[in-house]
Amino acid sequence: MNNAWEVRRQLLAYNGLRADRDELLRILKGRDQDIRPGRSCSDGMPRQQGGIPRSSVEGAAIRREEELEELLGKLEQINRQLEPIEKALAMLHWRERQIIRKTFFSMEGDDKSNAAELGMPEREFNRIKFLALQHMSAFKNIVNLKEGRF
Repeated sequence: MNNAWEVRRQLLAYNGLRADRDELLRILKGRDQDIRPGRSCSDGMPRQQGGIPRSSVEGAAIRREEELEELLGKLEQINRQLEPIEKALAMLHWRERQIIRKTFFSMEGDDKSNAAELGMPEREFNRIKFLALQHMSAFKNIVNLKEGRF
């Protein structure tokens, strides 16, 4: 039973990491949309003529590159943390995976409403959820063992 609680804790952490990954991807996607080529003068003209000194432009470009590398590093770290859980989820039966996603990823409703939404009795829902947590624990251990993470 202790393994099931550990898997539950990891699934809740996984949910948070997925949200962080989605936020980073959103930031990276809209990253260069604030640059307006028609309005920014990066040719090193003096300030009185409406330009930005070249050193300011170079400094901004260097800062943007450092931010990009930092964001990509965070994204890579999150992906490394998510990989074993995603592989274990992929090994589950589709019905188990559906119940795990409904229970731990949505965080909405209780078991009774989730079971009704999936069209099954609550007792069956809880039985499959329990088995899915046990399988997740076993599959995650197999994935970690194969990749030498113990």
